[in-house]
Amino acid sequence: MSKMLRSIKRILPTNIKTPYMFLYFGLLLFCFLFSQQVDLFHTSSSSYAYLNGHITDFYDYNKPLVDGNDYLPLMYIIFAIWNLPL
Repeated sequence: MSKMLRSIKRILPTNIKTPYMFLYFGLLLFCFLFSQQVDLFHTSSSSYAYLNGHITDFYDYNKPLVDGNDYLPLMYIIFAIWNLPL
């Protein structure tokens, strides 16, 4: 544990106090756990309609599933390409 702490301290500037470091990482952990990026999940799940072949009826297909879509089709196409390996 102390070896890892020493290697972290080598990376960080020397004028950062330890309590401030713990406060920073605590706030970072809080933001990670409680700031759910719902918009990313919504856009990503909507883009699967393109992968399932719903190209012409994209908005009509997603209306009952995800309560509608707000972006232009290009954004969902980009997410569909991003989700292609999945």
